[in-house]
Amino acid sequence: MQAAGHAPELLDMLIDGADVARSSPMLTHNPKLQQILRRVTELEHAQECADAALNFPVERFEHGWRWSDADFFTRCVGPESHAGPDAPSLRGATSVHQTRQPVLTDEEIEALVAEAGAAMAAGVTSNFTFTERFRLGEVHTAALPRARAWLTRRLADTFFPLLAERYGLDASSLRVFDSLVIQYDAAREAVRQPIHRDASLLSLNIALSARCDYVGGGTYFEALDESLTLDRGCAMCHPSGMRHAGHRITHGERWVLVVFVLSAHVVQAPRRIAAFAGDAKDMGAADVAGAFFHAALELAVAHDAETSEFHSGLASVLELQGQRAQARACYIDAVRAYGLAAETHF
Repeated sequence: MQAAGHAPELLDMLIDGADVARSSPMLTHNPKLQQILRRVTELEHAQECADAALNFPVERFEHGWRWSDADFFTRCVGPESHAGPDAPSLRGATSVHQTRQPVLTDEEIEALVAEAGAAMAAGVTSNFTFTERFRLGEVHTAALPRARAWLTRRLADTFFPLLAERYGLDASSLRVFDSLVIQYDAAREAVRQPIHRDASLLSLNIALSARCDYVGGGTYFEALDESLTLDRGCAMCHPSGMRHAGHRITHGERWVLVVFVLSAHVVQAPRRIAAFAGDAKDMGAADVAGAFFHAALELAVAHDAETSEFHSGLASVLELQGQRAQARACYIDAVRAYGLAAETHF
């Protein structure tokens, strides 16, 4: 399961949870299982935050920028169900913010692209499925020594204060779950990312290319049914639970810096439990996967894209077990929770 690469105590607790899950029917409320899974997610979250503090040790904030509404173009995606599962933890959770002015200099951008491009040419890449499937160039910022030190400084004086001000969070609670430099390249047919949600609390992306460098592109937001583009050096931020995609380019190259951010105060338990459920399903433990998906649904506080995915995951497990009527009911629940996703209807 997902926690297998983490501390042994997490794996031991997940094994205990799996044993508890097998001891009762899949769709039954199981307080003991809930207790175990809550504790596992708290430990996993704490470990990710600790690892993040080692990779990007932001120790003090210089507050080089003072942000206000006048600094941003802001779009609202509609109801909170379109904002994602963490809307209750965020102020203005339905908002996508784009800076009016660049937050990076040309010199910073050129140095970052040069270091990332050299690493990609040497075969360094990320470990994400999207990279292989869609031929994207991707490298973790933590794998780039100069970029890693640079980003740590910019988190302190710009990026964490920006995110904290926009979404009502404590900047000192923010941590980098991951950061990537991404290259879209029409010549290699590395042109898009599919619609997805990010596995973090907030997502920040910064354009490293000028709009004249490529045709198409931008970030497509499903709830807006629109792609938003940025000028070189400008930033966009949004709750990670909003479904979005890297819109297709048809010519040229598009470079982007993406920073995925957690808060030490927001554990995101349902998302983590559903990830464990997916791992259990992949391992052939359908009974455990079903119980975990059901536990995630019980902890979810809203009807949105995330709960829709949990219903679909539970439905897929029921299908594997030959319970087609119950599976169909779960798929209908998925559509009711979030009807914008075409794959749910299919």
